Amino acid sequence: MIGYIHKDKFLFLFLAGLFIVLAGIAVYTEEYFLAAIPFAILIFYTGWQNRNMVFLVLLFTLPLSFEYHFSSSLGTDIPDEPLMLFVTGLFICFWIYSPEALSKKIFQHPLILLLFVSRISGRGFYQTRSRSVRTLLVAGVGPNVQR
Repeated sequence: MIGYIHKDKFLFLFLAGLFIVLAGIAVYTEEYFLAAIPFAILIFYTGWQNRNMVFLVLLFTLPLSFEYHFSSSLGTDIPDEPLMLFVTGLFICFWIYSPEALSKKIFQHPLILLLFVSRISGRGFYQTRSRSVRTLLVAGVGPNVQR
């Protein structure tokens, strides 16, 4: 019987059944975030089918983002940072699913090699740049620096 069901109808029936089961479990355990799991699966499936659209949505929301503080020490830009994590997760999953889609020549590019070396050495670009700017300011080569 399942062989005769169209793929889209099967996906709809699967997600609907999963939502009903998880909504029941969420109400019973009072852990309501469980009801969001089918929506996360649906968003992931949509992103998998339309990778360009997800990236364009990310680009469109960049100027519309705002800073949201969950606590005094934890803040994030909504909706950009969750979308960036989503795009990164999609890229990693797609790379695992289809490793030949990413050219081997990309790992020979000088910027990628420099990025790997900086990550391995423990000194990121920001730390190097801030130290060099600090050195220039101490040496008196910056704006509004008086000796």
